[in-house]
This record gives sequence, C-alpha cells and structure tokens, in this order.
Amino acid sequence: MEIQLPKYPASAGPAAAKRLNGMRERSAAARATLQRELDRTVEAFDRAFEVADRQRTVRDRIADAAKADSQRVTR
Repeated sequence: MEIQLPKYPASAGPAAAKRLNGMRERSAAARATLQRELDRTVEAFDRAFEVADRQRTVRDRIADAAKADSQRVTR
C-alpha cells in the first residue's frame, strides 16, 4: 500500500505555518475574552442569588414572626 500525499509546494510550508500560528493566536485571544466574560457573568449571578437568598431569609423571618404573634394573640 502506498500513501499518496496531496501535491503541495514545499515553498508554501512556511507561509502556511505562519497563517496557522496567526489563527492560533487569534483563537487564544478570543477564548480568553470569552472566559473573562463568562467569569463576569458567573460573578453577577452569584451576587444576584446571594441578594435573593438574603431577601428570602428576611421574608421567612418576618413570616415566622407574624405567625408567632398571631398565635400569641389567639391564645
């Protein structure tokens, strides 16, 4: 079995390598940008969930206090 390589001029190798390196650098930069944006989004969701959790906790304490007060009055 003989492997047939596509015809490719040897002189085009350095230019292709340079082009691929450029693509790799652009892809790495885009990935880093997307990762920073993802990190900011995760932090924003964490803060929002923390605020919602605190609000729910306050609501629960108020509701518990109201129930306790109503039970005290009815007895």
